Amino acid sequence: AAGASRAAIALAEVRDELADAFASGLAAVGTRTVEPLVARLRELGLEKPGALLEALAQRPDPGERLDDFIKVYQVLGIALVRLSGAVLVETSGLESVPTHPSIHVQRPEVALSPGEAMVRRARGELTRYEAAAHAARYYASLGVDTLMRDYYPAWSDGAASAFVARVVATRGEAALDTVRGALGEHHSRMVRSTAIRVLGALGGSQARRELDALTRKGHDAGLRLFAKETLEDVRAREAGEAAVGELMRKRREKVQPLAQAALSESTKEARAQAVTLLTQQGPVALPALRQVLYGDPSREVRREAAQALAWMGDADVIDRFILLVQTRSGNDDEAKTAVYALGTLGDVRGAEALLAAFADGWKPGVVAEAMRTLGLALLQPAVSLAEVRPEALERQALRGLFERFPADDLVKELKARVDAAQGRPDFVERATVYLKLAAENPVAGKQVAAHLMALPAASGDKALSKWAKKVLG
Repeated sequence: AAGASRAAIALAEVRDELADAFASGLAAVGTRTVEPLVARLRELGLEKPGALLEALAQRPDPGERLDDFIKVYQVLGIALVRLSGAVLVETSGLESVPTHPSIHVQRPEVALSPGEAMVRRARGELTRYEAAAHAARYYASLGVDTLMRDYYPAWSDGAASAFVARVVATRGEAALDTVRGALGEHHSRMVRSTAIRVLGALGGSQARRELDALTRKGHDAGLRLFAKETLEDVRAREAGEAAVGELMRKRREKVQPLAQAALSESTKEARAQAVTLLTQQGPVALPALRQVLYGDPSREVRREAAQALAWMGDADVIDRFILLVQTRSGNDDEAKTAVYALGTLGDVRGAEALLAAFADGWKPGVVAEAMRTLGLALLQPAVSLAEVRPEALERQALRGLFERFPADDLVKELKARVDAAQGRPDFVERATVYLKLAAENPVAGKQVAAHLMALPAASGDKALSKWAKKVLG
């Protein structure tokens, strides 16, 4: 038994993007929008519908595009049914993707850690839906008590944010203190976004009061807007289905002319202005902004769209930003935009790419500024980098990151790593790395050194024990 093929999934994504474009009006179905979709259709062997889509997008009158658009959409629907029906789907082996409940993927036998899933996603071995399913399954294995206690990495992982919110919300009012702790401005934006999602999932009078306060609180206008949208969602949901439908209708009505302008205006200045206005419209504007990011010919307009999507907390585009940073030698300007976007998102999945660029000495000032916004989301990935690339610690700028982490959090993480490394053949090498990191923070250094000296494997090594004693003073 098997689930849908990768070709079927790819075709479904193309059809979804066409639907998003159509929802913004036929003027949005222009050459810039369809160019990447036509390329994907050709890769799938669907040259004829691809050619028809390319031709209809070139017609100057949007009204003349309708008939052929319907034909293309219907043909792709038929092709999708055939591709989906080409395999036997054993539904008992599938599970819903928490972030996209209508999509089902093969249930993994073993849940990959978020880091492993990201690596395999980058290699093309997993779809984004499969990666999201792995993240949810991994965090579910931690248990709700752990998710209530530890914000990192779960709350800072955009792929798991919606799942974490639903799980934590099952604790009812007991979750409110956890949410208030997560809303501290020293936390990354993704942690605070997840906290807002928890309030949205909770509903009720207390959650509404908290959300209402958040619409006026803090320096982050993007999170204030997200709190406002979430509060509107809660009120509509509690009023009934009719209110939910009316709210969505009003939102789409406001977005449609702006989306058309962002996708079809002839000058980059006009399109950039439309992107700026879309930024104020909340999640309903995300599909149009993604189309601009992927398809606008102007680098400046794409940069505006990237910044808008990051500011609005759209974790679905993080793959593109990570790829741009990883392939930075190809396009410096695009990579810089991606670095700023990763910092703004505050998603832990972007930490590894930022740290690798920083360790390589690529635009350290730009990358350091982005990493500062990640806050504690950076701690675990930074320690992991030091484990696999200890030579990177020769850079004072990288070691200096550990001076800024709160001592209690740094001690907790490094002690846990020391304990996990016991019994490994490379224990002394790893312990040396942990002590070097801890020593950047005087309070943490003494505690980690004392912890090491209590272990025979550490105190029995001449060089390590000598250094630990020096740190202890």
